[in-house]
Amino acid sequence: MVKITEIVSKEVLSLADAAVIGIITNAYVSEDLGRLKGWTVVQDDGDDEGSLPLPRIIGNESAVTVMNGAAVKTPSGIKCPLGMRVFDSKGRSLGVLRDIAADERGKTQTLYVDDSVYDPASVLRASRSGVILRAPEHETILVRRAPTKRIPRKPRPVPLPVENDVLPTEEIPAEKEKPTSYGEYAFLLGRTVSKDLVAHGELLAKEGAPVDATILEAARAKGKLVELTVNSRKI
Repeated sequence: MVKITEIVSKEVLSLADAAVIGIITNAYVSEDLGRLKGWTVVQDDGDDEGSLPLPRIIGNESAVTVMNGAAVKTPSGIKCPLGMRVFDSKGRSLGVLRDIAADERGKTQTLYVDDSVYDPASVLRASRSGVILRAPEHETILVRRAPTKRIPRKPRPVPLPVENDVLPTEEIPAEKEKPTSYGEYAFLLGRTVSKDLVAHGELLAKEGAPVDATILEAARAKGKLVELTVNSRKI
């Protein structure tokens, strides 16, 4: 049995050249969370992500070992929505997805939502934004996707007439500064760090510190957002 949070932040070591080829930042899972398909690998020298399929893993102790760099493939599946909110089909909030446990073949065994556990068979749908579980009242409900709508093309703008080769002048408003957005991890703001957050020996956030924009940005830059999600709590 393996938990996703036990693998996140481990280095991926190539046996062929004794080199670290990346760091595991998350997992790729099926849409119903029923299967762990592989691990999200980010290289140290860039932001490109790849997928490390479970069969390509040779060992998994202090580091994850693979035969060579070819073990990392094109991403497949959705990223595990760790730290995202979980609802049931009645619209009740159940908490936040803290972890997933799977067997050696990748079959999901348990979902950890705050202090409760759930059977993965109850998952109706999952995405990077959250998870929906089947409510006891909806044992027979079937979820159908809406048909894809075709978006009509916008007509091309008509160019302004030119008089004496001079275009009419108009004031160009000053560009407003865009507010910083942290997307699906914005909910971390205001939480408290429950364990020192460290990246390659650098302390990003100390235990007990409130999560602010500086900590969130540092975690994002170092690929530690998932680890910060797991190791933080509401005040």
